[in-house]
Amino acid sequence: AELSYIDNFEISPKNDIPATLLSLKLKGKISFDEYNEQIVIENDSVDDLSGNEILVFYSIINGKVSYLDDSTFIKKVKEDALKNNLLSNSKFGGKFLNTVLSFITLFILFMICVCFIWIRGIHVSSDAISTIITKIFSFLIILMVCSPLAIGAYIYTYLSKNENNEFARTATGEDINKKLEGLKNYLKDYSSIDEMDENGLALWEDYLIYSVIFNQNDTIVKNISDK
Repeated sequence: AELSYIDNFEISPKNDIPATLLSLKLKGKISFDEYNEQIVIENDSVDDLSGNEILVFYSIINGKVSYLDDSTFIKKVKEDALKNNLLSNSKFGGKFLNTVLSFITLFILFMICVCFIWIRGIHVSSDAISTIITKIFSFLIILMVCSPLAIGAYIYTYLSKNENNEFARTATGEDINKKLEGLKNYLKDYSSIDEMDENGLALWEDYLIYSVIFNQNDTIVKNISDK
């Protein structure tokens, strides 16, 4: 679930909770009773589980995941991602963005007014030096106007990359996310993993779980959701 979140800064409990259950099965904590469509506890030790895995594990009551609301799960996943140094609190957020954009807008309006007043004050002259000075000042004014636009474009690109989120990926998170992108493309283009059900876990192991968080296997999501 943590890797799912750093992938696109979104948590989809519909996919991430089934993926977490697959992970618990792979670790020998649970099994699926296909006949009764229930989840069976096999090992109640949680020492090697992450916070969100423990949350899901303890939510299994009478063979079902019960009393686990999405907001609690999402909060725990974010906490785990921060704890494991995949994310850090973003230096750029909605308040920062609004402040910067307001400043840039006011600066541009001010410079437009200055340009308008300055241009109106220019007298046409045949003198070459006057013409050169005019062109230099025109260039400088254009540069002053374009600079905040360039800064704004950079900030917008940064925020778009980080989904204008409250968090940003750390260097570790960025490195892992690049590898996730390669894995995502591999699973999508070069495998038949989308045709597997949860019984394929013995063969595909973690890769099957990744296919679920990447939304590439609706069969497993449906089957586990039914259970």
